[in-house]
Amino acid sequence: MAVHTTGGDPLLKIKDITLLKVCRDYLVRVGMLNGSETCWPNVEGYVNDINGSVHRYIESTEVRNEFIGQVISNAKSQCFSSDSVNWLRESPEACCWLWVKIRIGCFHDYFRRHHVNDNYVPGSTMYTQYGSVEKVIWEPLGYKNLGFDIMPEPSSHEARLRLVIEYLNRFSDDFEYKSKLLSSAHIEWTNIYTIIDQLRWLDRKNEEQCEWVWDYIYSNILVKYKWDFIDDIYITPPTVPYEKYLYSYAFFYNWLIPDSSKELFVYKIKNAWGQKKFRKKKAAKRSINTYIDVEVGKKLDELVEHYDLTIHRTLEMLIKKEYERLKGKGGSF
Repeated sequence: MAVHTTGGDPLLKIKDITLLKVCRDYLVRVGMLNGSETCWPNVEGYVNDINGSVHRYIESTEVRNEFIGQVISNAKSQCFSSDSVNWLRESPEACCWLWVKIRIGCFHDYFRRHHVNDNYVPGSTMYTQYGSVEKVIWEPLGYKNLGFDIMPEPSSHEARLRLVIEYLNRFSDDFEYKSKLLSSAHIEWTNIYTIIDQLRWLDRKNEEQCEWVWDYIYSNILVKYKWDFIDDIYITPPTVPYEKYLYSYAFFYNWLIPDSSKELFVYKIKNAWGQKKFRKKKAAKRSINTYIDVEVGKKLDELVEHYDLTIHRTLEMLIKKEYERLKGKGGSF
């Protein structure tokens, strides 16, 4: 059925596609639409979808516009302010960490694992179905419930931030619950990054190190604990060094094991990286086994002390100086 909209339709003024998704989620909860996982490629798709549903249920233009106004107002009340998510915007590490927490289904654990009433899931809300007296309880929605599994895996901070904010705005209609969750996540991240950061030695500008550390974490955490395939969805591994750096942080700090085990893991990974650097450094050196006169050896010792260098650094320096001296005189080799 074609939907005819008018210039006075309040939905037509909305350009924020996430806000429209929150509006559509409300219609799903009151039984006017099916499936929050439905995705439209643009604003127009959501406007037509919502309008079509409302037109089917409400004939009066006046009542319809009043209802849509209530839907929009409810949607805005569920969305976080820019200031609330500023710590995620300013820290790509924090944003990636929270994205992975959402992705592996652990974001709700701050309260869920401490709740003793099995008949109630924290963050649940009750809705009366439109046009009836039937009531439905909606539990917080997960990654797949919102259609995130059919979206491309974010490969940049900006794309990841958009998805994190969208998830925060949509997964529950209990804003107080959502706010407490986000606050708990912020406190946890602050504690991780400013106090106990065990990956502080990881240099995001060292591309070789970022590549190597991610490969180590991928093999020893994701593959070992089957985190590369969560809820029947493969996690697309990062492909560039900086993204590998972010995902190393994200998965390591979402890995819930005893502190002693994590400390042992850090010791092993730092030791393995140190050995790799040593082997690389050693491969760039040439071993010279030779003997020199005792008196010459004493002179070498004096030169070592004079230049405050090791023996091999002193020999390298002397050879380079003599080489450049001869070349400067037009010497041939």
